Amino acid sequence: MGAKQFGARTQRVEDAALLVGQGRFIDDIALPGMLHACFVRSPHAHARLLDVDVAHARSMPGVHAILTAADLPGPLARERMPMLVPNASIAAAKTQHCLAIDEVCYVGQTIAVVLADSRYLAEDAANAVFPDLDPLPAVSNCRDAVAPGAPTCHADLPDNVVSRFTNAYGDVEAAFATAAHVFRESLFQHRGGGMAMETRGVVAQYDRGGDMLTVWSATQTPHIGRRMMADLLGRSVEKVRVIAPMSVADSAPRRSSTRKRRSSPPPRSSWARRSSGSRTGASISCARRRNATNTGMSRSRSTAMAGSRVSGAPCFTTRALSCPGA
Repeated sequence: MGAKQFGARTQRVEDAALLVGQGRFIDDIALPGMLHACFVRSPHAHARLLDVDVAHARSMPGVHAILTAADLPGPLARERMPMLVPNASIAAAKTQHCLAIDEVCYVGQTIAVVLADSRYLAEDAANAVFPDLDPLPAVSNCRDAVAPGAPTCHADLPDNVVSRFTNAYGDVEAAFATAAHVFRESLFQHRGGGMAMETRGVVAQYDRGGDMLTVWSATQTPHIGRRMMADLLGRSVEKVRVIAPMSVADSAPRRSSTRKRRSSPPPRSSWARRSSGSRTGASISCARRRNATNTGMSRSRSTAMAGSRVSGAPCFTTRALSCPGA
């Protein structure tokens, strides 16, 4: 929005459909023969994933498929999800797998997905999936996470520090050396997350005839989502189409396939009303429960700040600490 729009009677283009109840959102999309997906999620902040027992759930009426990481094709089965904004200062890029492999590193991490005729059947079957998890020590506070000897959020990393960097301006050393007064303060930022009116949702349809995957996603970055899906599925980007229907409120955590976090134990599963299925030959629907969305987008950061004042000119240096799985 430019300066000319502040205080002006700006003509809006989306209101007419909303005012008469004709807005079209993810939950309004219903395709013939569409299946519903429900994810089985980790109740632990850190654990070894030893096995996933799906035998009983697969035999339940209305269940078409239950997938674990071992059932996924190509890069989906082994590659981590691409980092949205890569940065050279990040020592270990640890995004999540589409479905957990050998280890879960946060509460709510997806372990398996159930595809069934209805949301209710999918939820019932998800509750009959039993992952064998061996809990490991966990840490939930960023300050505790960077302490010497703290439990690591990922078993193959030596510590929990994602990145080390310093932001500074002015002659910091001289400012501290000559300052009449020096103070030091540590600031703690509590967890927070986006609370969009419409939760994360996806509808996907695979056309075997044209070998085209069409995805409707509650996102504001359809081009990034398209590229990520093409990479993970090993498909040409021209064979993936992403449609972003009307979106309720902008929220960075919903924009694309970002990392998901939970700060408290979730329900056994959160239902997904639409995804995509070349394996089943059906359209699939996926939308997250409100409680899964609210807790699944939490993030945390600790910031330490030191400052001084010399001849009326302030100098500051800040250090930001963050850790995966916090």
